[in-house]
Amino acid sequence: TTIVGHDDKTPLHPGITYRALLRVWDNNGWNDISSLKLTLRDDHDATAEENNETAIWANFTKMSDGGLSMHLESGSIGLAVSNLYSSFLPFNDTTLDLDIQFQLTWYFPERYDSNGDDTYIPVVEVSDWPCHEDEVVPCFVHDNGLGDDHWSLDNDLRFDMEPGHFTAIDLATGRNLYTGGDEQQTIAAGQVVRVNGRILFSEDQTPAPEGAFDIVVGNLETEWSAVPRDGGEFNIDILVPNVRSGHLDMIAWLENLPGLAEDETLEQPRILLVVDGNSPEIHSILPE
Repeated sequence: TTIVGHDDKTPLHPGITYRALLRVWDNNGWNDISSLKLTLRDDHDATAEENNETAIWANFTKMSDGGLSMHLESGSIGLAVSNLYSSFLPFNDTTLDLDIQFQLTWYFPERYDSNGDDTYIPVVEVSDWPCHEDEVVPCFVHDNGLGDDHWSLDNDLRFDMEPGHFTAIDLATGRNLYTGGDEQQTIAAGQVVRVNGRILFSEDQTPAPEGAFDIVVGNLETEWSAVPRDGGEFNIDILVPNVRSGHLDMIAWLENLPGLAEDETLEQPRILLVVDGNSPEIHSILPE
């Protein structure tokens, strides 16, 4: 029983698919299981509404052939569950294996973003059917914590600024024009600079989900943009303009961030170029 895609004491991120693999049992047989509630945070000091906003329910219905059907529900707009890709399967006469796919949305409550200082333990609660047909209260309810799945929320993003992970390549020469400092690089107007990089969640190396926001490179006059691809990677092709001052000073930033996300890049990447506005002259053409 665990949450796949997440390591103990690491963040959960919105837009990332997780799988709760749960093995539950009832000594009267697996078809006596009525419902299961997975609460990502079960706090005895919190209100029922606060606990339910991090909860997923798996409700079972008895079929005419003696089997069960399962329907999933989430407790708030901060959680999304998949009835299409989730499943369950009897393991033996008393045990069910559940595979529940879910995501935190970008509106998952911000108060769970503790920057890893505080972590929370998911709790699984299993209920069986009532003892008698005219009753609605389960005969038994059992709960237990997933002690190897401590988590906190990380919904903010940043540029990957490890050396060599953010580049601005002059496609004509292959030079990297991004220095990471105040040094200016020279390039001719009309050349193409390809800005490459990767966007990560702010606390770890988890790549941002594809297409969730815009990456923009530019200044007060001109902007170029792209969206993250698989693995959080992006590239932006910039046709270098002929600027009057001869200097092109550009920064990179994140825009149209979803929900409660923020750009937590400590220092925005800055590309400093000296632009040669003279048109190139072709003196000769040599065969390869």
